[in-house]
Amino acid sequence: IDNAAARNVYMKSGSRNTWRAAGRFLLTLGNAGAVEFSLNKKPLGKLGKPGAVVKNIELTHATLARK
Repeated sequence: IDNAAARNVYMKSGSRNTWRAAGRFLLTLGNAGAVEFSLNKKPLGKLGKPGAVVKNIELTHATLARK
């Protein structure tokens, strides 16, 4: 989140989480097809295929403009 230190978040099926950032999120997902994202309440969907490890996905205001 922005320039904060990296952290690991493990989530159970059906759980939800909310994070806030001023500029960007940089994500690495261990199972990209298992997670659905939204940014500023706009659905982004899944960021990869089931079981895929996806590294360094950047979510910014520009990401929202492209969707």
